[in-house]
Order: sequence, then structure tokens, then C-alpha cells
Amino acid sequence: METLIVAETLPARHVPDDPLVGFRLDGRYTLEQVIGEGATGRVYRARQETTGRQVAVKLLREELLRDEASVRRFQREARAACRINHPNAIIVHDFGRSPQGHCFLVTELIEGETLRQRLDRDGPPPPERALWLFCEVLAGVQAAHEQGVVHRDLHPGNIFLCRSPSGEERVKVFDFGGARILDATLDTDVTGVGQLDLRQILMSIRYLSPERLQRDRQPDPRGDVYALGLILFELCTGHYPFQAADPLQVMAMHLREPPPPMHLLAPSRSFSPALQGLVMAMLAKDPLLRPRDAGEVAQRLRAAMERETLIAVHESEMVPEPELEMEMEAMPADESEAETLPIPQTATEPPLQAPVEAGWAGAPDRTLVDLQPVGVAPVRALPPEAPSDPGVRVAQRRPSALWSVTVALLCLLGGAGAVFAGGTLLYRLYLSMQTHHTVPPEPAAREPEPQPLSP
Repeated sequence: METLIVAETLPARHVPDDPLVGFRLDGRYTLEQVIGEGATGRVYRARQETTGRQVAVKLLREELLRDEASVRRFQREARAACRINHPNAIIVHDFGRSPQGHCFLVTELIEGETLRQRLDRDGPPPPERALWLFCEVLAGVQAAHEQGVVHRDLHPGNIFLCRSPSGEERVKVFDFGGARILDATLDTDVTGVGQLDLRQILMSIRYLSPERLQRDRQPDPRGDVYALGLILFELCTGHYPFQAADPLQVMAMHLREPPPPMHLLAPSRSFSPALQGLVMAMLAKDPLLRPRDAGEVAQRLRAAMERETLIAVHESEMVPEPELEMEMEAMPADESEAETLPIPQTATEPPLQAPVEAGWAGAPDRTLVDLQPVGVAPVRALPPEAPSDPGVRVAQRRPSALWSVTVALLCLLGGAGAVFAGGTLLYRLYLSMQTHHTVPPEPAAREPEPQPLSP
């Protein structure tokens, strides 16, 4: 695997002969080989004379050495990085300024590759591994925030994937505070920087928060939270949310356009509302609407993991089984011929699992529970599907005795009511018939009319 310094982003390519190779820095570190270069300096593989161990030494660029403000900023950030003591953060051994005037930073030297290189080569990881990777990154950034250190330049190129002595994959966050020195280069003429510097700047712009682009707010952990939201979005979907060929268009999208829904860029996956809500909150344009730091992001992510499955993979993304496909092709089309062949007995279908891409297959074969970093709850496994075999009978709950008695009483009351209503109707009908058959009374005798008197 490619050797990279953990304090820089880009590996060295076509680096010219360096006069400092073979130089003994500060009388303690012998520079052996140039292994990286970036906007802030050049990186060397070195040997510590007192112990003989291999280390990485980063030297500040000569043009920045002339700026005392940049030198003080470099020393201040190096001192802050020394306070971070976490397995997911780079270990800083030493820093200082040599008698010759070189500002240097000594860190551990590790073998591996950046997350950016892995994603570009192998694509997005399976869902469970994507969440584990983000939890590892989140733990390293949280350790920095607890020490009052703001990274300010988080992106997949500053996340290193390496192996522990036991062979387990580890995640390291490095280049803490490098963006502060990068600001000094942005204030100068950009046309004067080299190709590697320009690539470094363009990579950082893709993950800068809106307030950093506008320079209208002092840096705080909420800027790192915005970059973490972009990294989580890309790990889960396999796509960067703001797609544009022109870096200026990318900057404009950071300032004005909301990120697209996650399922639109990854239609073969389903994302829980809790995960989508967390990502959208982390990518809010207003920093006051985001989680305050990486610790709050970890709390919300842990609560979402405990409630539900965050990412589910549809069947279209599942890796087909070659043996099953061969058996299906061997099945005869004629029914009469099929009757003479034994039908293979298939076992119960296992629960839905995430596909394993080729590039991520080399990772240690461990469950996600084993891969969880300290302080983060394990991700719940995907629930098994209900049996689809019609021969499987699902037990149903029998009605309780109280429910039966209640139904019987309702039936009795309904019957009594019906009998009462029927009896009332019959009684009224009887009275009506008696009224029609009654003999009418005889008319009263008419009195004789008076006769007129005769004359």
C-alpha cells in the first residue's frame, strides 16, 4: 500500500530532488525521503536518532517562514494537536523550530491510504461499514473538540485508513489545524502556487462550511459538523451532494442550495427519517441550527441507532449467488422431465444483508458490534423478513373469556330489545284494529218541528 504522511493530504508525485534529504533536523531527526507535499509544506520520512523509529516530519514552506503570524499559528496549532490523545486521531510526537529556522511537526508514520483514495477506487462501502467508518471519524473529531481544537479542514483526504499490528483496520483523522495556515495562502495570489497546492485548495473548498466561505464568523466546532455531514452523506449514498464542474458553482451551492434528499442519489437504499434528519441538520446553512459539536452529533446518532435500522439495502443491490443461478439454469423447462428430477431442499432464507464490494472485502471479517468505537452504541441489524411460505401457519391470539362474555351479553341485550320493540309494535297494531271495528253511536232523536196555527 502507498505510504502517506498523516499530517498531509496529497501523496508526493514527481517530487524533484530535495536538498534536505539526508539532512539531520535539529540534531535529532534524519530526513530520508520525500513522501508528501501540500499547500502548507513538504513531508518526509525520517528516522529519530535517539530511538531509531520511523516517523513523519512536516516542514513549513519557506514562503510561510517569512510570515511570523503563520509561524506562530503553526506552533499554536501544533501545541493544540499534542493535547489530543485518542486512537482515532493522529499522534503528534514533537514540534519546534530548528536552529536553521525550519518549523517542523513530527507525527507517527503509518501505512495505508486515505478515505478519498478508497472511495474513488472501490465506491461506497456497505451500509454497516459506512456507519462504522463515520463513527470512527466522529470519535476522533469529538476528542479534538473536547480539547478545544477545531479541525477546519475535514474531508476524506484527511481521513486515513491503516492497519493495526494485529491486522485490524483503523481510522485516523489528521492534519489538525492545517486549514488555519491554508488561509494565509488563500489571502495571497493563487496563481503563484503549484499544481499540488491548487488541488489541495479545491479539495478543501468542497467541504468548507458557508460561514467559512463568507468569512463572517469566527471558526467553531459547527464548521467541522458541516464537513462531517458531507462526509456522512457521501459514505451513505456514494455521492457528493453538491455536483458541479466549476468550483465557484460548488461554493454557490454551499451558500444557497439545500442538499438533495439522500434517496434520490441512492435509489437502491432506504434511509430512516432519523438519519436523514440528522444529516440535514448537520448541513444547515445557518450554523446555529446545526449540532453544536461532534459530541452532540454522536449523541443523536446513538439515539437513532437504538431506535431503528438506519440504512436498508434493496434487493436490486444485493450480490447474486452464483450457485443458485446455476441451479436455476439447470432446471428443465418440460414439466414431465421435471417430475423425474429431485427437487433440491433450500434452507430458510437468511436476513437481508448488505453487499460486500470488492474493495471493502479486504477489511477484517467482524460484525458491526465488534467494530463499534468506544462511546457509540452498536447499529441494529436489519430485521428478518416475514416467512412467505404458504405452508407456514402463523399462530393467532385466541379471544379471552371476558371478551366472549361481553359479546354474549350484547347479543342477549340486542335480542331483548328486539322482542320489546316487536311487542310494542304488535300492541299498537291491536289497538288500531279495535278502533276500526267499534259500532258508531246512534244519532239523537230529532225534535218535531212546530206546526203553524190554523186561523
